[in-house]
Amino acid sequence: MQKISRRVARTTMLGGLVAAALATTPGIGQAAAAPGDLTVARVSGAITIVPGTVDVNDTVEVVRSGTSFLVRNSTGTLRATPGGGCDQVNAREVNCGTGIGGLSANLGGGNDTFTARVPLTGAVSGGNGADVFNGGLATGGGTTLTYQGGGGSDTVSYAGAGVSVQVTVDGVNNDGRNSGGFIDRDKVLTDVEVIIGSRFGDTITGDDTAEIINPLGGDDRISANGGADTVELRDGGRDTFADCGSGRDIANADAGDRPTACETVNR
Repeated sequence: MQKISRRVARTTMLGGLVAAALATTPGIGQAAAAPGDLTVARVSGAITIVPGTVDVNDTVEVVRSGTSFLVRNSTGTLRATPGGGCDQVNAREVNCGTGIGGLSANLGGGNDTFTARVPLTGAVSGGNGADVFNGGLATGGGTTLTYQGGGGSDTVSYAGAGVSVQVTVDGVNNDGRNSGGFIDRDKVLTDVEVIIGSRFGDTITGDDTAEIINPLGGDDRISANGGADTVELRDGGRDTFADCGSGRDIANADAGDRPTACETVNR
């Protein structure tokens, strides 16, 4: 009887050790993060995205499905932090549940693209590389996001916005859709070098660094300010106001446009 008891005890202890080992071993129930994965977690109602150790060209968007907030990466991979409040759906999708209002995202190196299709408040850093931030696409409200380009030539684009936009590179939350009042309250930082407007009449004001400003369609008002800027006015229509500011600037204009302070005007 004593031998049987000792054998049962040893078996129970071994089972406990195996269970503990399985619980702490990456790849059992929760795969370990690969070097190129973006790691996703939820902290106090905010989504956090952290880059891996290998640069990847990520295409990230935050969307809503029903009441759940999803993070998707169509060109890279995502990994939900174990116990971090988000669930792994597949290698390219993570479900962070309901009640999300904030975002802190660092996409790391690579030529990354980010899109918020839901109202969020927070910041997105593109890291090194030629990054693109697609703004003005949230439904059910606006975004209040700071866009930080990092190294490389980076772009903020409101090309998909359904109304006109205002972008002023001044370190203030006054960028985004504006239709009789602000819908978005984004902040475009000075390390974003390319500004793309909407198909409507936009107001875009640059800073004193070199920028490319393309307001797209509509009757736009452009103030490029200092730096060696390029202003793209060719849209088949007439833009009311386009001032290239100081610096050696280039304007690519339609016949009806009257850009001022531009050293070179191409028609």
